[in-house]
Amino acid sequence: MKRPGQIDLQPSPTPFQPARQRKRRLSIAVALVAIFMAVILILVFYPWNGEHDNTPPIRTMGVSISKSPDGSNWTLNFRRVPSGLMAVQTTLAVFRADGSVNLTPTAFSDLSLAAHGSLYVSDGNGEVDLGEMIIMETTWYAAGSKCQIAEASQILWSGTLP
Repeated sequence: MKRPGQIDLQPSPTPFQPARQRKRRLSIAVALVAIFMAVILILVFYPWNGEHDNTPPIRTMGVSISKSPDGSNWTLNFRRVPSGLMAVQTTLAVFRADGSVNLTPTAFSDLSLAAHGSLYVSDGNGEVDLGEMIIMETTWYAAGSKCQIAEASQILWSGTLP
């Protein structure tokens, strides 16, 4: 209650005050929705795969090693293969258990049983595909030898013959 001579510090309500509050709330809601949409668009379309910093994506292969039932061959079966891998650019290198070189990096397409004791078995389309394999003679490559599959200077897989 106001006494005579006392100043009222609270503004008297105007008929436009509720409309102003609604406009302000609507402006805040629109701004929040715009920020939310910008964040979603950045998360969806930003190249998180390394393109933004010119780092090439890491390429790897999945290979399983088995020995033939008669024990004469090792088989490297390709279980996971990166796309666009070409047989002329993909190499196999083999190192003996003591670290000496048994097979210098040789393109899959150049492997032969006569010259290298190993053979690339493929569908012949030039691209390395899932399910293809390399056969290696056990007389050339002993257990404990380390195999490396590479493309240019990037090693895609390495493993040891059991």
